[in-house]
Amino acid sequence: MNSYFCVILILIAKVTGNGNGQLCEQIRVPYCANLTNFHRETIQEAEFNAPGNQQQIILSKYESLFNCSDEMKYFICSALLPSCENSQLKYPCNSFCRRILTSESCQNELREIMTSPEGNEITNIFNCDVLYQESSNQCIRQPMEAQTINIHTNNTQTHTNNSSPFCEDTHYTIAAKHFASTWLVITTIPTILILLFTLLTILINLKAYEYPLQPILYIVLSHVVYCIGVLFRSAIGYYVSSCQNGEIIRGEFWTLEHAPCIIIFITTYFGMMSYLVWTCILTICLVFSKLFQWSDADVAKFRVVFHSLGWSIPTAQTLILMSIRESRTDELTGICSVHVQSRTTYIAGFILPIVVYTIATNVGIVLSLFGIIRTYTRMGFYQKHLEKHTLIRSIIRISIFLFAYTSIFAVFIITTTYDYIAYPSYTEVSCKGVNCRMASPAVGIVTITCILTSGLVSTIWIARTSTYTKWKRTLLKLTRRKRNKKCIQTRLKEVDDLMHNIGEITNLEVKVPGFVDVTHTSSYDEYTYSINSTTTTNKSEDAKMSQPTIVRWEIPQASSICSTTHKSITTV
Repeated sequence: MNSYFCVILILIAKVTGNGNGQLCEQIRVPYCANLTNFHRETIQEAEFNAPGNQQQIILSKYESLFNCSDEMKYFICSALLPSCENSQLKYPCNSFCRRILTSESCQNELREIMTSPEGNEITNIFNCDVLYQESSNQCIRQPMEAQTINIHTNNTQTHTNNSSPFCEDTHYTIAAKHFASTWLVITTIPTILILLFTLLTILINLKAYEYPLQPILYIVLSHVVYCIGVLFRSAIGYYVSSCQNGEIIRGEFWTLEHAPCIIIFITTYFGMMSYLVWTCILTICLVFSKLFQWSDADVAKFRVVFHSLGWSIPTAQTLILMSIRESRTDELTGICSVHVQSRTTYIAGFILPIVVYTIATNVGIVLSLFGIIRTYTRMGFYQKHLEKHTLIRSIIRISIFLFAYTSIFAVFIITTTYDYIAYPSYTEVSCKGVNCRMASPAVGIVTITCILTSGLVSTIWIARTSTYTKWKRTLLKLTRRKRNKKCIQTRLKEVDDLMHNIGEITNLEVKVPGFVDVTHTSSYDEYTYSINSTTTTNKSEDAKMSQPTIVRWEIPQASSICSTTHKSITTV
């Protein structure tokens, strides 16, 4: 029973400090004193005064935990024998404590202790809530891997404080963070490739995506910006983007040293908000066009207004959040954004805008559908079948967009709201062994997946037969032009060879309809190749006295230039 009160006194001393004037003493427990880079002095409690008792108490109660990991050994020694500097005690940091509790290597031992008669007494040293945070500089940080030496091996590895996989908060296990990092790469790369294909499809067929559909271009572009931010986070790694001096990066501490985190925040937050705003603008254009029956030219008159809103609103949101500096790194994904820990900012700067934009988009899509259906029902029996068929395809396309967009953001809003409601329980509940409640990584994974896949909804607008036809024509044009250029060069060489069998030739013209000049950068309706020659062999007197001779070589149509063997030479 005395040992129980001893542990309580140790934890209280952590908060109140050493006020009895005791001096620091040398640590005489071999299990702790032999640890590399472990502090050498402590202030012993009454029960630990005798050297024999120190070793006996620690070994009898914590022997099973000592053997499960080196970090656990370091933590127990730090908790029972706190560091003493100028008669002031330092206990393990909160983050160090939480990492120990989530270590997979010690879960079985902790579970056994919890079920033992003295379980509550022993696990009191794992009451992480009463321990200082690392930022206070009043606690013992988790040792680096180079400092936590296994007594069975001499192999060490040097890491910096930035290599702490938990930085400070430990709401997720190491395995969950590794999985989240891998999942980001797996989902982001295919997403950005599909978006780039969508972007190219729109650019090669801009005439088909004039207003009211032109906002699709900026929707895709905005989501590409978001994906670039996520890829940048994956490229630089979790620790570079998330940690600074062993702590999770917070907005209030932003400096130039946190440039990677700032870049990630700007690209991801701005990209997401501009995506949502431009989606709202798309629905506004559709309402004008389908419900109010505006012409495309009438809708295009407001392009300046649309661009002003589409770029200024997300820019203002981003600048405001950067100015108040309440963002921080998400512990699971390592993405710098608005964090649920900043309760008011999380609602006002993240959840609320998404809810408003989603509702506005859904209302606009429903009104657009109503306008199309109304137009369809008013068509007479003898109306052109093609026009009706076009309206039916528009109804199907917009309905699919409505379902996909609403489903994705409904799930996203549910997961973020759940995270907002449940987050306080992760910090209020004391982490005691296996009863420690941690955040669900599945919620975070679903949330980031919803954001990434939401951009793929825009591909619905290019899912049409004209897209296939346009790409087919473009690829055929590129391959045919390359093939025909080679054929043209071969034909021109043949003409040069034929010059030796003709009399004096002053000008030679070769015309190729509809091709690009192989020797110039300009494009012409027909390609003219001219050669001047002043000397030939076997020249007759009549040829010398005659006017300059023009030889025209007409190449057949472009489609058959490579297969034809016909050469037509006419002399004028």
